[in-house]
Amino acid sequence: MDLQIESGEYFLTKQARERVAREEREEKRKEKQKEKQAERAKDFVPPPEEGGHKKSKKRKREGETKEERKARKEEKRKRKEKMKDATDESDD
Repeated sequence: MDLQIESGEYFLTKQARERVAREEREEKRKEKQKEKQAERAKDFVPPPEEGGHKKSKKRKREGETKEERKARKEEKRKRKEKMKDATDESDD
C-alpha cells in the first residue's frame, strides 16, 4: 500500500487502474509477438555465402601443371571423338 501511494497508483480510480493494467498486458503481448515473429523469420534468412562465389563442381587436381591439364583434356576430347565415330559406324 505504501508503494502504491508513492507511485500515485493508490489515488487512481478503478477505471484508471484497469486501463494501466490493460496497457501493461498489451505491451507484454506485443513484445512476445515480436519475439515469435523474429523466431519465425529466422527460418527464411538465407545462409551466409562463403567467399562470395559459387564453388566449381570440377576440382583442380592438386599439383597438376597447366601442361598436364591440357594433355588430360586433349585425351578426353580424343576419347569422345573415338566414341562418337564408333557409334556413327554402328548406325550404318
